[in-house]
Amino acid sequence: MGEEKKPRIKMGRQAWMTVFFCGMGMTAFDIQYLVRNYYVLYKEATGNTDGQIGTILSAVGVAAVIAYFYNGFLSDLVKPRTLLSIAYCIAIVSCIVLMLNPGYIVATVCFVVFALTPLWASVTKLIASTTPEELSGKVFGWLDSFNGLTGLVIGFVASWIVAKANAAVAMRLVLILYMCMAVLSLIGLQIICSGGKGEVKTNSEEDKMSIKNLSILFRDPNQWLVWLGIAFGYTGYIGLTYLSPMLAEYFGVSTAAITALNTIQNNGITFVLPIISGWLSDKAGAVRSYFIWLAFYILSMGIVLIIPWTPAFFMVGILSVLLLACSVKGRSPLSSSMLTHVRTPLWLFGTSVGIESLILTIPDTFAYSIAAGWIEKYQMTGYKYVFLACLVFAALGLVCNIILDKRMRDGKTSEKFFAQLRGETVEK
Repeated sequence: MGEEKKPRIKMGRQAWMTVFFCGMGMTAFDIQYLVRNYYVLYKEATGNTDGQIGTILSAVGVAAVIAYFYNGFLSDLVKPRTLLSIAYCIAIVSCIVLMLNPGYIVATVCFVVFALTPLWASVTKLIASTTPEELSGKVFGWLDSFNGLTGLVIGFVASWIVAKANAAVAMRLVLILYMCMAVLSLIGLQIICSGGKGEVKTNSEEDKMSIKNLSILFRDPNQWLVWLGIAFGYTGYIGLTYLSPMLAEYFGVSTAAITALNTIQNNGITFVLPIISGWLSDKAGAVRSYFIWLAFYILSMGIVLIIPWTPAFFMVGILSVLLLACSVKGRSPLSSSMLTHVRTPLWLFGTSVGIESLILTIPDTFAYSIAAGWIEKYQMTGYKYVFLACLVFAALGLVCNIILDKRMRDGKTSEKFFAQLRGETVEK
């Protein structure tokens, strides 16, 4: 049996094309988090205050929560090709408007509109339906890696421009490059989805989205443990957002250096680490491997809360940024592969991804505004409040993962849970 499966688990040309173009599309999707990923550069380019940026990030968070509420369900009802085509077109329009530097209000509207578009659940559904389950870790790892490669090019070009010219020019060029990625992704999507590829075929009439099946999904402990565990790990982005301005304000790191560091943390690490994360996920299991990335999160926050905040310790501060970046980028491929490894039904996969995304973005609706308020009111102490809160979230994620790991060792999969509640039997 093992020998027969070997050819099936190799990534073919179609799989590589899907992962490449979807990875490029995910880079275009990063427009939604442009302010978060290039906090210092965007602030300098636009002249926005910390409070205004906090409002933008919170508004994007609210929009993302609303979008994730319906995007997951939508991805199980509408073809990924249709939804992704809409998302890429909106990305192109958003870039054109933002390039004109339209001002705080219009820019906020652009980010919010883009955050409302369907993308992530459709991408994961497309990939999960076109690649073998045995390769889920590797496939989602390569997805993030291609995303990182394309973003790496954008980021290093931006850091070079900001050093040679100014932040406004660099930001405009970043937007042009994002727009090019969206155009190429739109073209590539039509190629990889030709001939009806990426459409899920079910085995019975019951294998579809229905109130009954949704109620089972919401009662499945594995789903909640994955959703919450991934969501707590995702809060690492909050810490990562405020580590950059902390380095500029208290450690004396220049804007050009921070832009380069942002590029490394957002794209360079994304290019390399997800491949390792995906490989480890397929070897040790997605649930088991998640312990490593949560440990990096805890270590990073521990370091930044202990060290003196002076220019003499800037290298240690940068180390804490890189550790946290490794945590969030190593965790990223697992957000989907964990759902595969607990054996989530494919015909509800998009819905599960949507719910997971909804839960992990809920903190974005208020966390950035609270963090900005703490920083503006308490300065250094405010930053420490933010990082202490992140440390608590990391510990909660660890608890969820410990419980999920025990359930998997006991053979309590989601597939078995569905079968039991539907009165069916499932093969071991």
